[in-house]
Amino acid sequence: MNEEQLKEMQRRRIEEKMRAAYIEEKKREILQKYMDSAAYDRVSNVRHANQEVYDKLVEVVVQLAGSGRLTRRLSEKEVVAILSKISERREPNIEIRRK
Repeated sequence: MNEEQLKEMQRRRIEEKMRAAYIEEKKREILQKYMDSAAYDRVSNVRHANQEVYDKLVEVVVQLAGSGRLTRRLSEKEVVAILSKISERREPNIEIRRK
């Protein structure tokens, strides 16, 4: 690899990191806008524990806010209810057929 290619790779990495930081900041802004402080703290803890559940929760909150169904801030109790629905594990439907 020549020097130009290395610089281009570094530039792309920096852009990706900046884009990811911008997206994460927007997520935080949305959550802080639509949640009280206790609910936001819980979501912060979820983010550190399980990124997938956090992403799903953010998606749900964004959808609710975008559709106008959030008219007030979510409480911690409401966030826990949403989290329980998100993290429900569905039992696989196993069907055994005998001959």
